[in-house]
Amino acid sequence: MSVRNIYYFVRNDKENKNDIGFFKKFYGQIAAFRREGNVHFIHFRDRAVVVEYFEFNSDVEPELKIIRRFRSKLAAQLLFYYEILKFIGTNRVDVLYFRYKISEPVFLRFLSAVRKKNPDSLLFSEFPTFPYDENWKQESMLKKIFLPVDRFFRKFLKHYVNFAVTYYDAESIYGIETIRISNAVDVHSVELKRKNEPDDAFIIIGVAGLGFWHGYDRIIKGIAEYNRKAPSLEAFFYIVGDGREKNNLECLADQLNVNDYVLFFGPLTGDKLDELFDKSHIGVNTIGWHRMGVTGNDTLKAREYCARGLPFITSGHDHDFGDDFKYVFRVGEDDTPVDVGKVIDYYEVINNSDFSSIMRDVAVKKLSWYSQMGKVIEKFGDL
Repeated sequence: MSVRNIYYFVRNDKENKNDIGFFKKFYGQIAAFRREGNVHFIHFRDRAVVVEYFEFNSDVEPELKIIRRFRSKLAAQLLFYYEILKFIGTNRVDVLYFRYKISEPVFLRFLSAVRKKNPDSLLFSEFPTFPYDENWKQESMLKKIFLPVDRFFRKFLKHYVNFAVTYYDAESIYGIETIRISNAVDVHSVELKRKNEPDDAFIIIGVAGLGFWHGYDRIIKGIAEYNRKAPSLEAFFYIVGDGREKNNLECLADQLNVNDYVLFFGPLTGDKLDELFDKSHIGVNTIGWHRMGVTGNDTLKAREYCARGLPFITSGHDHDFGDDFKYVFRVGEDDTPVDVGKVIDYYEVINNSDFSSIMRDVAVKKLSWYSQMGKVIEKFGDL
């Protein structure tokens, strides 16, 4: 049997700092796929459509090729699917895996063309959020305009897509059979957190591409209520990342007079990010999914916290962290401020154990991308 040809595309830009976390995920999934075939990873880099070629069962660094460079990002976006078809040409496509963005005529024609040239191929559409209609209503005017377009055309997806990959409980999505996976992490690429030295401050950290659904306003309000009581142990909130919600969070911190306790660091990676994690006592997962009508909470960030050995605050249900998992502080699926005093009391209880090593062990055994993508790979069969 010949080596499988796997094409994986996303409409994300590697030059966009807000997409750093997404690309960690993409490369984790690709590490699993490259054990099954040659992987062509297609995405944006600023004004170019590029492909990284990962050779089957090899640890050699990928080859990078610019498919086409454009004069504007808009042109790159508009001609993305056309350039993928040109790049594929007459090559065999065994598997096409993509991160779902929107259904519209050009996209459906692209899927139809792939299916026509490769009738025996398998097409997988990953839905990073589902349902997503409420999320789109909170986005830019352009997305709001395209939502009715998506609602009309997405019903035709089932004619081209074999499986819908989702992080949520759904037997089918738009008539497509689902494969339920959880977010995962490349554990060995994440530094284990160093144990905190005793100090006179309690530090909460949140790392995200700052959207209103992250619910960080709940932490800021909780910090304000807690520090207003003049406790002996002050609490701080480190916010790492950028995004649409940043200005609102900064304004809220200013209104509540907690600018000295809520610190914005912008996007960070590498040693600088590791240093902040080492100083922090507890992380914040997404605690505002309810604002979009989403009840599940299987985020990538929670798995990164677990791999680092950092307890975290969360809301909603996560299949990988059940009620018996001690290193999660759960808050309600509502907009009430987080009770920081109770968070500190909780931390003092678990701090008597070697929680970092325990969490790391859980991440190694349960949360690798290979274990999660195996649910997708088993559908490849004898391709």
